[in-house]
Amino acid sequence: MTIKEFDTVHQIFPTEIMEFKDIEIPQCVLDALQDEELGLTNFPYGVYTSKGNLHHRPEFALVNKQIQDCLDRWTISYKLMCDRLKVSLMWAVFSKAHSNASHPTHRHPYAAVCGILYLTDGVSTIFHDPVVSRERDCLEITREDGWLPYWSNPAKKGTLLLWPGWLMHSSAQNDAPTDRWAISFNAMPDGHVNMTSFNYPMANISIS
Repeated sequence: MTIKEFDTVHQIFPTEIMEFKDIEIPQCVLDALQDEELGLTNFPYGVYTSKGNLHHRPEFALVNKQIQDCLDRWTISYKLMCDRLKVSLMWAVFSKAHSNASHPTHRHPYAAVCGILYLTDGVSTIFHDPVVSRERDCLEITREDGWLPYWSNPAKKGTLLLWPGWLMHSSAQNDAPTDRWAISFNAMPDGHVNMTSFNYPMANISIS
């Protein structure tokens, strides 16, 4: 049997996650987190989080600058019509070694872009297929080409990921022999947003 070759495959509406490597993590950040007040805000899943004000703390100034550089790259790459994407919330996440602690599937509803900076090697963030109907609401024929309704890559110290705030994600259970530390953050448009007739913005937002 002769199988006809296709001319092209159109990848429509791709979901893109931007990865940056070799982010510098100064020792003062790791030292500060050892004394940080943490709360178990996602009980009973076992992941501890800090207050969301780390971007205002002097110990995190270098990390915050590098995150801002990555957000600027996102803004330029997608030609976003705003002055800048700026961190609006930044917090630490911690799970103990062998705790099996994890993040349930969630999104960041008050973020245009969000991200994570891994402070240690460890379990990965898992991203879930945003086309929910592809696996839940229609006839599904099992595929054997390796496709899965989720994606992750190894969590490596100094790696930073950015993704759209609407993208559902979770984290694997920390069954590793080491603690897992990361910094998560949300970003919002800052300044003039979406210019209209006569160069007038739809919104003028100030992120503090």
